[in-house]
Amino acid sequence: MTEIKYSTFKKPKSKSNKIIEFVFKNPSVYFSLLLFVTVLILFLSPHAIILGVTDEPGVNIEDSRVFSDFDVYLPIEDQKLVKKDSPSILAQAAPKNVHSSAQCSGFSDNDRFDCLPQGSVSEEECNSKGCCWGPVNSSDKAYRGVPYCYYPSNFKTYKYLNVSVTDLGATAYLGILINSTYPNNVQLVKIDFNYLTENILQVKIYDAERARFESPFPKMSSLSKTSAKNTSYVVDIDKDRLGFNVLRKSDNQSIFNTQDVGGFLFTDQLLQISARLPSSQLYGLGQQRNDFQLDTSWKRITLFNRDQAPIDNSNLYGSHPFYLALENNGQSSGVLLHNSNAMDIILQPAPAITYRPIGGVLDFYFFLGPSPSDVVRQYTSLVGRPFLPPYWSLGFHLCRFGYNSLNKTKEV
Repeated sequence: MTEIKYSTFKKPKSKSNKIIEFVFKNPSVYFSLLLFVTVLILFLSPHAIILGVTDEPGVNIEDSRVFSDFDVYLPIEDQKLVKKDSPSILAQAAPKNVHSSAQCSGFSDNDRFDCLPQGSVSEEECNSKGCCWGPVNSSDKAYRGVPYCYYPSNFKTYKYLNVSVTDLGATAYLGILINSTYPNNVQLVKIDFNYLTENILQVKIYDAERARFESPFPKMSSLSKTSAKNTSYVVDIDKDRLGFNVLRKSDNQSIFNTQDVGGFLFTDQLLQISARLPSSQLYGLGQQRNDFQLDTSWKRITLFNRDQAPIDNSNLYGSHPFYLALENNGQSSGVLLHNSNAMDIILQPAPAITYRPIGGVLDFYFFLGPSPSDVVRQYTSLVGRPFLPPYWSLGFHLCRFGYNSLNKTKEV
């Protein structure tokens, strides 16, 4: 079975842990203890703010303090417990993210991840987001595209609540730490790590409490109902670092590293995730008019089907959020984001990538190759392969586009 590296994650069970397990397995004991703790807190600290996230109308959470080191937070409204449907893992709400100057220093220009990609921004807007401000000389071609407003180091919007092993691999829950300024932040995020084959890994990130639209096309092949054995990859999860890292076992090469990279967002109409890549030699992410090898100098690629003649820096007929990376040692890997919503994809020189779809889920598939032909073979085994066209269809084709009259067509 594929290993997951739980860096600083698993702890030996102590007597206190055993007591906690006993309490949670006995509902009557749990609710009695819960009521006792609630009354005690209200009695000792009548003005304390108990942090929580709730969908109930009229609840205004404006402050945040470190309440405890436990992963489960108790939301309270008007001194009454707020009921929440299962799963009952709740996260704290926090105000604007505050960072120190040290968290903004030590970044090279290529390692900046854009905090405000909307265009022209001010230092005041940047600071209100809890991000770092650092203008550069944008008239110099070498600095074009470098964001002025960028995420500080260790910018955490969510935290790991737990990780458990499943028949297909593993499952993790993320609880929100701070609400972004975008509306309708998802409070509880679930991640499924599915080990489909020895060389194909699926990482699906979605709302744990509400169903969201997922593209039915292409219909993914059902590869396995159990976890693959002897995989060529390993997933690194660290409870103190937001995200995950996919590595190739043979050379310990990181293929897709999202741990404390950029700002992870999951709202109703904007999702965002960034990752460091093993190479700047990238191919794919169509449909667009571009060089065969993609430009990673702060290149923004928009995927949103549009019927127009091919022009530079514009979305075209199709959307294929798949890329192939060729590493310096000749090995290759590929990544597919199965999401049909309109999205921007940003490539930067780090090398790194940022996805910003406006809906759906983050359904990633990783192809470990190791050769480019292996990556393509693994990719097409999942999305399907083209059929052989009939012999008669291989003849001369003439498109009527551009011919305004029959006489003009006859002249040709």
